[in-house]
Amino acid sequence: MKNARSIVYVVAVAGVLVLSQAATAVQIEVSITNTAPAGGVYLTPVWVGFHDGNFDSYDSGAAASGELERLAEDGNTAPLSASFLSGTRVDGTMPGPLPPRSTATAKFTVSDPTSDHQYFSYASMVLLSNDYFIANDNPLAVDISSLTTLGATPIVITVLGNQVNDAGTEVNDFDTSAGGGVITGLGAGQGMNANVGADQGGVVTLVTDPYLGFLNTPGDFATNFPNLVGFNSGGIATITLTVIPEPASALLLGTAAAFMFTRRRRQAG
Repeated sequence: MKNARSIVYVVAVAGVLVLSQAATAVQIEVSITNTAPAGGVYLTPVWVGFHDGNFDSYDSGAAASGELERLAEDGNTAPLSASFLSGTRVDGTMPGPLPPRSTATAKFTVSDPTSDHQYFSYASMVLLSNDYFIANDNPLAVDISSLTTLGATPIVITVLGNQVNDAGTEVNDFDTSAGGGVITGLGAGQGMNANVGADQGGVVTLVTDPYLGFLNTPGDFATNFPNLVGFNSGGIATITLTVIPEPASALLLGTAAAFMFTRRRRQAG
């Protein structure tokens, strides 16, 4: 009977901690891996944000906002961040650029993961390009409220190459495309200088053939850079969201596990 009461006590305390964790701030680790193959695309510093579902970074078929234009053309997350933080939101920029097979990690304290900060968004420019980017179009696509549960399973977002968008804001031209100096062998390009290419005045569209119609394409491009030419057939990134347990929660889990292990040993003996 005593053991039964002890089990009830441990479970009850665990339940209180879970409810407390859901009602208070949680720390979330965001990890972003560029999953492109060697010789493939780079990602500029990746912007991430937590919000209540009322933030929309872009709409396919519509003109890009000025904030998205700066991100898609120059990898500049500051205008998007300034606009995003006009509400009660949490955001940050992951370090970059991220070469293929590299990972960036950062931690964010989310004060209200079941309401004001229930949803997660991301955005990054894709290099080599003039204005290619990845981002989640649906602001409700990534619900993080499950991370408030003690021992929650990490949320994993897979971004495929066929999810890359063209912002439609700058004419695609190798002579002015960003990243030429980053991706060895393609010349200087525009580097990450703003507003070097010609304005396009188009709308956001999915990229179906990465470099179809690019101006001034190097003659050896398809031969020497095959993993850039066909990037839409493979992965671009994996984003993983993991809750970091509070010390008290981690201690409780350890104590409960030790208690159950000891009880089973006594019963077996």
